[in-house]
Amino acid sequence: MAIEKELLDRLLAGNKKPEDLIGKQSYSNKRTKTLLKRALAA
Repeated sequence: MAIEKELLDRLLAGNKKPEDLIGKQSYSNKRTKTLLKRALAA
């Protein structure tokens, strides 16, 4: 499944430094946690 460039741009718009994307409290970790919770509840 491909993700549109515009969607990625919107999702990443608020990130200012690398830690915002890959740090312990990063966007990526928060979204992964949310996705896993939803998948387990399904």
